[in-house]
Amino acid sequence: NIDAFALDGYDLVITTGMGLRDETLQAADLYPEMVFIGIDQAGEETRPNLMVITFPEDQAGFLAGALAAHLSQSAHIGAVCETSDFDSNWKTCEGFRNGAAYVDPQVLVDVRYRDNGSSDKLFIDTAWGQNMGRKLIHSGADILFGVGGGTGQGALLAAVEEGVYAIGSERDQFHALPEARPVLITSVFKQPASQILELIRAASGGMARGGFYTGQVQLAPYR
Repeated sequence: NIDAFALDGYDLVITTGMGLRDETLQAADLYPEMVFIGIDQAGEETRPNLMVITFPEDQAGFLAGALAAHLSQSAHIGAVCETSDFDSNWKTCEGFRNGAAYVDPQVLVDVRYRDNGSSDKLFIDTAWGQNMGRKLIHSGADILFGVGGGTGQGALLAAVEEGVYAIGSERDQFHALPEARPVLITSVFKQPASQILELIRAASGGMARGGFYTGQVQLAPYR
């Protein structure tokens, strides 16, 4: 697809997600006259014609943890997370722990990672997420935070089953997972729009500078 855009004469291409990081780096080398914007592609490498937008996932998790600690009635909250091997997941979920501790150090924060699961179910192990969510609820957690695609969504479904509140991540789960609406407080997610706009303006004015730029994180509307 990047090659097709280049051959069609496009001078700026935006790619999204870690899965396209290597291809974006290669394309930046292959087409030095083009400008590339890579969204959510953390790493150490960049190019003079590649602007990479990364996000402070720890801050997103912090927002969720602080909110959960404020709202919990049992002083016990839980996070169901995809593998900690991905920095973004680890930062989000440990940020959750830190946000709760900042609000109330006495709150018990139970963070569970799917570290020993099958790689074939990476980010799509809804059953594991749902089962782990039930376990946390049965152990006393009254608010769940779900992180990691379908795996995290499993925790939200468990919250619906058990009638406890939940906080989503990555997208506004109110729209992504309508089944969770009865218990969904809000979601934390990445918002690159303003940064993308600034970088496009810079590129169109011949002022594009390769390097890393920080996008924003935010809470979805309270439901």
